[in-house]
Order: sequence, then C-alpha cells, then structure tokens
Amino acid sequence: MSDETAYTLATSTVGSKTRLVFAIVRIDEFMPPETPIENRISVKKIVDTVDQAELEIERLNKLQGSGVRYLYQATRMEAATSQREAQSAAEGGEAPTVEATPTSLSIDDLVAAKKLVGQVGSIEKVREALAAMARLS
Repeated sequence: MSDETAYTLATSTVGSKTRLVFAIVRIDEFMPPETPIENRISVKKIVDTVDQAELEIERLNKLQGSGVRYLYQATRMEAATSQREAQSAAEGGEAPTVEATPTSLSIDDLVAAKKLVGQVGSIEKVREALAAMARLS
C-alpha cells in the first residue's frame, strides 16, 4: 500500500464511536472448492495500523506452505457499549447506536481494492470473503 493510501486510511473520518483497524485474514485454498467459504476463511487477528498489517501478512505468508494465504482488510471497530446499554438492549429496550460517517470510494480505495484482488487472485474470491465476514458479524 502506498504511503498516501495509508495516510488517507489512517486519517479518514470514521465516526465518534468507531475506529479504523485492519483484519488479518487467512484463506485456506487447499480445501476443496465445495467446502463452505466460512470454513475456508478466518480472521486471525485485528491490528491497529496498516504497517502492522503489512508486516504480519508478510511474516505469515513466509511461514506458510502452499495452499494458505494471508491478506489484510481495512474495517471499522465499534466502541464497546456500556453494560447498561447492553442490558437495556437485551431486555427489549432501544439498542445502542453507533454513529459512522458514510463513505464513498476514493481513488485510494480503488487502489487498495485492486491490491486486494491481486492478493486473493480474483474478484469472486474477494466477494466470497466479504460475504463470509458479513455473515460472521
């Protein structure tokens, strides 16, 4: 990722109750294609900076043999809700809200997306990974 892209990601407005983080994603390509995608993709951990993410995927990809690949994906982390808010939501009260600023794709977003597709190999795999991650959240 370019320095300009990293700076844009790091300084983007994500709302007062969210922060930008980077998910380290593992893709098990050795599994048969009929294996459900949620069994082939997992989030290993979350890191705070794009530099940490790049170093970690480089390290992990060097350790792994063929058939396992690591990549990172920028995402948002919601602030923890208070125990009182969680209790109220559990009892049927109003759920806590998280304010997030709507975003649109910038050229940096497109560059990052292109890099992600290059890391994974196809846009279809990226779509599958994003759909699996959405089901998990």
